[in-house]
Amino acid sequence: MEQLRKILRFTSCAAVSESVDELAVVYPDRSNQVPKRCFLPPTPEHDSKDSSKGLDAYRQLNDLIFPAFRSRELFAYAFGRQCLEQNRFVAEGWDVYDATAEYHRQNIVNNGWRISAVNEDYSFCDTYPSLLAVPVDVSDDLLIQSAPHRANFRVPVLSWLHPESRASLTRASQPMVGLQNRRNSADEQLVELIRTANANTSDLLILDARSQVSNLVLFSSLFTLVRPPIVLSA
Repeated sequence: MEQLRKILRFTSCAAVSESVDELAVVYPDRSNQVPKRCFLPPTPEHDSKDSSKGLDAYRQLNDLIFPAFRSRELFAYAFGRQCLEQNRFVAEGWDVYDATAEYHRQNIVNNGWRISAVNEDYSFCDTYPSLLAVPVDVSDDLLIQSAPHRANFRVPVLSWLHPESRASLTRASQPMVGLQNRRNSADEQLVELIRTANANTSDLLILDARSQVSNLVLFSSLFTLVRPPIVLSA
């Protein structure tokens, strides 16, 4: 592969070169069509109406980023091995991210939330982090009692907290309500404590990010159709 000593800038619409050292090509749309145009520096050897170089650049990059099955190892592994050989990273990858330090950086412990170690060994929920952020009034026992009501035990936990307004963004899986529209008092208490964790508002918006088709499929297989909302507090 000929080394391309230029800056590649991809865009979903158009790209205009700002200098002779820059090559910009049009990124393919969601239909996976290859770029139609390539905008190159206005030099004699480059014609802005010719997309051949842009197509070639796209194909080479696409081959490196998404290699064919077993034809070439993924870039992340090749780059990681090179970094290890050159001793560029002295720390273990598992030690790069410190969940406790990150939670303290967000200052959640001083804003009505706490760090729970209920999932420290991943036995509580194997698809959740080992440390979870929950309202300060939520005990580990409450999490354990509410977990069976959620698919895969993914109870509502904190994803993001605004540093000033204390508005929170929490995530959870769908409730296992079933055909009989079952309820779980511990789960309802957990949701209520999330609502009251922000003293600046009395409203809690619950959004279902699944499509209607996905909702119906889950209902037919797991009986998790979202029912009309239950008002927990006036």
